[in-house]
Amino acid sequence: LLSVVTCALFALLPLLSIQHERPAHALHGGSRGQSGNRSANRTRNALAVAQISLAVALLVNGALLIHSFWRLQQESPGFDSRHLVSMNFNLSRDRFRDVEKTKQFRERVIEAVKAIPGVQSAALISGLPFSTDYDSTTFFFEDSQNVVRSTSAYLQAVGDDLFRTMGISLLKGRNFDSRDSETGLPVVIVDSDLARLVFGDKDPIGKRIATRELEGLSWHTVVGVVATIKRNRLSDAGGNATLYFPENQSTSRIFRVVIRSGSDIGNLIGPLREGVARIDPEQPVWGITTMDARIYQSLAERRTPMLLLVLFAGCALALSGIGIYAVIAFSVSRRTSEFGVRMSLGATRETILRLVLRDGARLVIVGVAIGSALALLLGQILRSQLFGVSMIDPLSIACTVIAVIATTLFACWIPARRAAATSPLQALRCE
Repeated sequence: LLSVVTCALFALLPLLSIQHERPAHALHGGSRGQSGNRSANRTRNALAVAQISLAVALLVNGALLIHSFWRLQQESPGFDSRHLVSMNFNLSRDRFRDVEKTKQFRERVIEAVKAIPGVQSAALISGLPFSTDYDSTTFFFEDSQNVVRSTSAYLQAVGDDLFRTMGISLLKGRNFDSRDSETGLPVVIVDSDLARLVFGDKDPIGKRIATRELEGLSWHTVVGVVATIKRNRLSDAGGNATLYFPENQSTSRIFRVVIRSGSDIGNLIGPLREGVARIDPEQPVWGITTMDARIYQSLAERRTPMLLLVLFAGCALALSGIGIYAVIAFSVSRRTSEFGVRMSLGATRETILRLVLRDGARLVIVGVAIGSALALLLGQILRSQLFGVSMIDPLSIACTVIAVIATTLFACWIPARRAAATSPLQALRCE
């Protein structure tokens, strides 16, 4: 409906202008050397400038989003996502009521996965980053005055080989090992964000952190510090503090398996399903995917508006090129006799070419100036979508302005070249 109304409106406007045209004035406007009604010329020029302005505004912000998206993709998630595959398990409550049976199943799954050719390492984790299956908890700690305080953090139960499998750096202390069994001393590994939040500049190794259990607070000794990873988005600047507990001290039936492989995921899906089926044919395996795919999916909220804006900007640039071409071509057709007179008086083809290009360049310069101002206004709306890029990004603005100027001047050059190629005799015969 909007398209129909727009077309009808712009078709009627010229007709309305003709109704108010006086015959004498129209005859005078069609005389030799005249370029048409001045009001109509101003309208055409204004429309061309508007097209260029909108193209600049959309292209500048599209370039900002592209630059921002590129910068975001260079962000490290805090672990090595290459060749990292994950699969999900939700064990049935009816079939795995026994805690020991659950632990045996998990151990056999890890052994079966590690036995697959091409698998370098594998480990359990309770919740995957860049997914919705993470958990959080309130934990307690003693401050410098031995006062127990509380705060919140993400909670993860992980296998002994998880940090090596995911490529998460161990910064201090040790990893989980055979000492951290169900009967062993309750221990915990914290990430660098949590260590900084709770212990400041002090060494967290040996300090204690408590979680709330049914019987009261359960205290765990900090044995290691690992690098902080991004939990939900690559743009996360904080709020990812995490507690890692040994999975041997956990009895959860919901867990994930993270696999480091040197082969393609397509070569792993079949062997992974077959390995689990040999352990328990009734146990389904789901969500087999790469960590890179999870990260890619997390970028959808930024990728979609970027693609839409770039698409609209490309259409606007094409329309602005067509618009400026139409305006200049129409002007050239109305000034053919004028060009003939100029050339008969000694003007060269280069002079005519510069004359036409100068008229087009004026429209382009005005359009670029107005479009740059519009781009700043539109940028205020897109500020939240930018990452690592300022709204006034010289690279994005320069690339956009060069693209618009090159496109529109090329559109001007085509009718200008045609005007310069016209012979003086033929031009003087045109009325």
